[in-house]
Amino acid sequence: MKYAIIADIHAHLAALQAVLRDAEQRGCTRTACLGDIVGYYNKPRECVDIIRERIVHPGLRPGLSNGGLSALGSQLPGGRDWAAVF
Repeated sequence: MKYAIIADIHAHLAALQAVLRDAEQRGCTRTACLGDIVGYYNKPRECVDIIRERIVHPGLRPGLSNGGLSALGSQLPGGRDWAAVF
């Protein structure tokens, strides 16, 4: 299983779609989002909908603003802490 880790989308739909296509071409089967999905560009709803479909684990929710890792919650699947990963 290969993960794509994305962040700072800022409602830029075309860029999000391009990154996700590239991740798929590179063999990524899962996507994790570190936050900053909306803001600046003009497609927040579309970007949020795409991210909701691609959340790595149902218990994790990506942040919608400058929250970084804290917006994801404290635990990864398996009980590992996000801070320990980085």
